[in-house]
Amino acid sequence: MKICYIGYDFHRKTNSAAFLLDFLQEHSSFFQRYDHHVGEDMTSAFDFDGLIKADFDLIWVHQLEHVARAIADLPLRGRLVFTPMFDGCRNLPDSYWLGFANRDDIRVISFSSTLHQRIARLGVNSYRFQYFPEPRPAPDKHDDKRQVFFWQRANRPSWDVVKKLFSETSDIRFHLHLAGDPTLSAEIDVDAEKKAHALTVSRWFEDPGEYRRLVDESSIYIAPREFEGIGMSFLEAMAAGRCVVAPDQPTMNEYITHGVNGLLYDIDNPVPLDLSRSEQLGRAAYQSVVNGYRAWSWDVEHRLRKIVFSPEPPGTAIYQELGDYVRGPGEADYPPERISRCSLPRVSIAMVTYNCRRDVAATLETILGQTYAPREIVVVDGGSTDGTLELIESYRDSIDIFVSEPDKGVYDAMNKAARLATGDYIIFMNAGDFFYLPSSLEEAMANVFADGSEWSRDAELPDFIVGHHVYVNDSSVSELHKANDFEQTWQILQEGTMKPHWWGGIPCHQSTLTRRQLLADEQYDLDFKIAADHNFMFTQRSKGRVFAHSNSIIATYVGGGLSQQQAIRCHHESYLISSRHTPKQSDVEEYYKSMFGVLSTLDDGARVQAEAEEIRKSSLFYREWYRARYITSDAQFSDPEFHYVLEGAKQDFWPNPFFDPLHYRLSNDEDKEAQRNPFLHYLRHGRRKASSTYDWGSDARPLAAWRRTHEWLPRDLEELESFIAKMNDHSVFGLR
Repeated sequence: MKICYIGYDFHRKTNSAAFLLDFLQEHSSFFQRYDHHVGEDMTSAFDFDGLIKADFDLIWVHQLEHVARAIADLPLRGRLVFTPMFDGCRNLPDSYWLGFANRDDIRVISFSSTLHQRIARLGVNSYRFQYFPEPRPAPDKHDDKRQVFFWQRANRPSWDVVKKLFSETSDIRFHLHLAGDPTLSAEIDVDAEKKAHALTVSRWFEDPGEYRRLVDESSIYIAPREFEGIGMSFLEAMAAGRCVVAPDQPTMNEYITHGVNGLLYDIDNPVPLDLSRSEQLGRAAYQSVVNGYRAWSWDVEHRLRKIVFSPEPPGTAIYQELGDYVRGPGEADYPPERISRCSLPRVSIAMVTYNCRRDVAATLETILGQTYAPREIVVVDGGSTDGTLELIESYRDSIDIFVSEPDKGVYDAMNKAARLATGDYIIFMNAGDFFYLPSSLEEAMANVFADGSEWSRDAELPDFIVGHHVYVNDSSVSELHKANDFEQTWQILQEGTMKPHWWGGIPCHQSTLTRRQLLADEQYDLDFKIAADHNFMFTQRSKGRVFAHSNSIIATYVGGGLSQQQAIRCHHESYLISSRHTPKQSDVEEYYKSMFGVLSTLDDGARVQAEAEEIRKSSLFYREWYRARYITSDAQFSDPEFHYVLEGAKQDFWPNPFFDPLHYRLSNDEDKEAQRNPFLHYLRHGRRKASSTYDWGSDARPLAAWRRTHEWLPRDLEELESFIAKMNDHSVFGLR
């Protein structure tokens, strides 16, 4: 295969693209490399005509966004593969990406989950990968826990930010590496800083081994840039077992979970860090790289190879995510062997079902495919009648506990499963859900209980073990949803300092292992129909229960479940849960109003939304006329339909100039629904019966003169509808 690679010239020195070059050269019969020099115009300096004449089978553009976009418009025989970097692409408009959308001849390899989610939604053939370097030999325990390495590479983060992060840490020593990117403008008075801090300085390393030696001598590594494309420098520090401190931005926050395998901070509001667990975080960072490198090594030789070299474009939905690929085309190739031999707790894998014949077999297959040995499989069915039971019966020899009988819903069935099971832990993988990989459960448990971990030394088991999951939305775009350290989630709630993605950092039940006896005794609260599992976690944390984080992807959750189908009820249940477990109720209310709207804070928000939508679709509600007449600048509800449902109907506000609610109430004085919301009653019942909505015969009514002007008396709003439609907006707006 004739392959061309186009990238920056400085990658020859940094060697940061070596893994891609090795991969391409291994699969090419002819390989040519073009280097772009920093400072040159990306497009004017490039020989596009020569590229066309060379007639390559494959052109791979690495990081050069404008070159890739220009090549996408060329009449090429071969295909284009583009590896954009988040740091260079984060501000590109949608119009840029639409040039790659719906193109079978273009494949985008995304090393950032954040970037992948965005461009895949726009129709780009994007495939998510997560690169990991080869881990170094297992790191030794640091003799000096107070050595910090900071490479002042860019303007952000600055040396002042770093000093603030460590301002409450005593006896700290810094090594400051001053080898900045061309855009670096910040200057540091080294002599003055040496007087204030224990500080050593370097300028440039001709020998890369000297750089690694200094990193090895440090226990803490400060990620040098605010954003990364992949992040080779901080990944190499993790691979050496160092505790990495990084801005809470991609790609760092896609590899690091704050307080679990590193520390993240707000670069615009840095506060002193708690470094008491830095050595443990360094060990967890190293284990992250060990696990990640194992997955990456397999992924690059199987999924990436097929994506890049297949003549026909592979199906994006199946190939865009490692977990989806392994459950599909890659199932036969994925290694089935166990990755851990240590003694681990017994896990009950439970599946609750009800009339889900289409999904049950795939979920059972992913459960049976787990390499985790100390397990049992529990199936609780709610009395299915659609063929689900027959499918389950075909797997009966592999199921340890099975029962089928009517229940009170999914959480009642999950409670029942906890009582029937016998494991130390229970995890629920209900019909339609999947384990991410065959090794997911084993990796999660091994991470928590591995030799050297804090739980390997404890006789007591943590009450919960949580992990990340991949969410597949309605557009079949995969999204990495990372679970935060639950202790941090709890503390933020107590302080009332929730940020936009706070709730999204709570793990789903598919990626949560709960101590089985705890759930059997305490049970999910059946008053919660959608978020009982979250309520259980918060309730148990309020009782002092302990959470451990596996720092691994456990499950794939496919959109379309209860929480998605009933979004307002889901938001309201989460609002109730948060309000009940914090002294900062007013902050919680403001958070939910700003994130999910005021309906999330109302007990009957789902009804309000349904009624408002019904009114919106009727074409008889004159929203701008209503807004001008009734909605003031300080009104709690600015949406006219919501305002009418929540306030207007109670105060006899008119939904249009021809609907007198008092007149309608009097005409239907024995109907309770007509008294509660007369306009909604008309839409549902009165419209069909041509019920009177206005006293057209009374000269005392405001519109009597208007009626005489038009010399027409409509019988009802049905006829008036077509008449009003022919009027211009100004005339309608003036009807008061």
